[in-house]
Amino acid sequence: MIVHKSKDLTLVSSQQFYNGNWNVNQQFNGKGYYVQGKIVQVRNHSLEDNFKKFYRYLAIVVDISYARKRVFDDNTNEEIEVQHQKEQKIRKGYLTFETQELEDPNEVSMDDLMNSISSSGSALPDMYYDEGQQNVHPNTQNRFEFWGLTKYFKQIDFPVGEKIVLKTKGNSMFIDTASSASNISSGNYAGESVVGGWGDKIANFKSNNDNDEVDNNNDESEWSDGDDW
Repeated sequence: MIVHKSKDLTLVSSQQFYNGNWNVNQQFNGKGYYVQGKIVQVRNHSLEDNFKKFYRYLAIVVDISYARKRVFDDNTNEEIEVQHQKEQKIRKGYLTFETQELEDPNEVSMDDLMNSISSSGSALPDMYYDEGQQNVHPNTQNRFEFWGLTKYFKQIDFPVGEKIVLKTKGNSMFIDTASSASNISSGNYAGESVVGGWGDKIANFKSNNDNDEVDNNNDESEWSDGDDW
């Protein structure tokens, strides 16, 4: 199995020019989403905007198996880790029971998730790596691309085929926290965080409301040679 690290220079890379001022913080509206799925691709992605500012992300392409809205306490604004019961047994007779599936009120469809994070008719918004739009939902069903600030993923392993759990920053494609869900016992995590329902030790990469901005005095030749990779 090939292990992908953000510092691995063999990792596939992509880059783009953004025609405008890159200010993703304006997009973090809504409470965000909790996503489970399988990693199908990992790459380093660089972006330059009109103001000659450079940004670096780890792009993680995921085949989603489940997605729901994040839930927060109205009074404290603290996140509530929802544990949904998928089914219940209903007594139909003295010794007879019937299993009934329970609907998850917070679960979202792939189309609803796509339309919430993008207005382009694709899981990737327009001007966000447009050449990748053909490879994600709805063209490739249930496949979404998420971006995390490189500085929060420098030492993290994300093998293709690995299960992943992540949370988005607001209703966007940007990662707030991420966890390697199937390899926790072997140490594939960062930090010592404990979050209800995620296991005893998980990867917990908290991003602040700042962009992963590279030294603006660097020229284009430094895109692939910077310390972040």
